[in-house]
Amino acid sequence: SLTPASSLIPASSVIPAQAGIHAQCSTLTIHFLTPTRIIYQGRMARRPQFHVLMRSLLRRLWLLAYFHDEPVDMDHKRLIALAEKIRLADAVMAGDDWAHYSSRQQRLIETEGVTGWITYEGELGPFLPYLQAGELLHVGKGTAFGMGRYRILNRKEKDERTE
Repeated sequence: SLTPASSLIPASSVIPAQAGIHAQCSTLTIHFLTPTRIIYQGRMARRPQFHVLMRSLLRRLWLLAYFHDEPVDMDHKRLIALAEKIRLADAVMAGDDWAHYSSRQQRLIETEGVTGWITYEGELGPFLPYLQAGELLHVGKGTAFGMGRYRILNRKEKDERTE
């Protein structure tokens, strides 16, 4: 069944209007909570570089906004160019396969993904609104099944995790 239009969340409430205004942020850790499947150049990214993560996230945000008739003004090319300058500083990722039964196909569908955490370094401020939206909307393939859920960890949570 379709979701009534009155219960949809407008894109403008997910991606803040002040997306161009950003906080200072030079280090960011993302904890992938459910199996995440980000495809780049035909292969699954097991330790996604930041620009790969952002390409997938921006694609998801743009498609959701487009199909819900809530256009979002974002300069994809500029954001990707900035994302390519962000460095993957550290990562602990593990393969995490996931399966669900398809009633339509009458069989078990197995899907591979990764969970774990990745720390990125660089000028991350411009990406914070999009990353925060992604915490709600997830990233990569299989988001309709709960895949691609992540949390942005603050420094205290990251320090506790490594103790």
